[in-house]
Amino acid sequence: MRSTRHHITSILIMAIFFLAATQTWASSFSYTREASPKSITVGDVVDVHLTVRYSDDTHATPDAIAWPDIFVAQDPQTTRTTSGNTITETWHYRVSVFEPGKHNIPATTVRQTLTNGAVVVHKLPTIPINVVSILPATASAVGALKPLLRPSLTLWPWLLGLLALGGLLWWIWRTRQKRYRDKLPQTIPTLSPKEEALAAIQTLLTSGAIDNGQYKDACMAMTDILKRFLSRHYHQKMQEMTSTEVASTLRATTIAKPVLQNIRNLLRDCDQIKFANGSASTAVCQEQVQNLQDIILTLAPEDNTPQEEASV
Repeated sequence: MRSTRHHITSILIMAIFFLAATQTWASSFSYTREASPKSITVGDVVDVHLTVRYSDDTHATPDAIAWPDIFVAQDPQTTRTTSGNTITETWHYRVSVFEPGKHNIPATTVRQTLTNGAVVVHKLPTIPINVVSILPATASAVGALKPLLRPSLTLWPWLLGLLALGGLLWWIWRTRQKRYRDKLPQTIPTLSPKEEALAAIQTLLTSGAIDNGQYKDACMAMTDILKRFLSRHYHQKMQEMTSTEVASTLRATTIAKPVLQNIRNLLRDCDQIKFANGSASTAVCQEQVQNLQDIILTLAPEDNTPQEEASV
């Protein structure tokens, strides 16, 4: 009987020591997570900093953040400093948002590995941000502009004259357009969507934009080629759509999921270089051109039939 009580007492003492040690390790862990600025214009950059402090007998690792499609995030930059037995690590994310409205920087987790092998998961909440359009988005902002735009009575003759001049110029333009169309042949043969896209890719390669380091221009050209091809191939007007709108439109078609993912990746990478000053090089752009060509050949392997422009 005494032996049994002795064993139970020993187990309880060991459990108490284990819990105390775990509490001590956990208490030496702290983190801060902040975003700046929290109110931006579409396309601007938000700096997200995650700072973790822990003792040198443990280890902390943040999980990958699942960014929604409206975010374009660069790979985080990590800094590490040591003061005594305290380690401070900071992960710096540069994020751009391309859709106005109220959004949240996604939640994430940090895993702390203790010396005894136990893992403590710390959940980090979301961070709200506000993304505004370039144009005034509220009625009060528009109302504030109305007094500036209200003309006096003495301006009406000038306004009527400008309207008359504008109408005259419009009539002249329409007349010239009609005469030009009348001179064109009734049927104009056009290239198929695949042939047109491949020819545009060849023009891009021979223009020297990639070799001369004009990466933003090259990415704009690749985006235009892809949207033009998709517009003609699926008979949808996608050339004026954003990358998110293109992906949403393609989901309603019969496109295969792997091809759709390749299209989303290409548009995202090009947007990152065009708007978020993402890193680019000749090799990266050449790889994107190859990906663009693979997408076109996958969607239209035997497409040699010209299509009318009106179908775009």
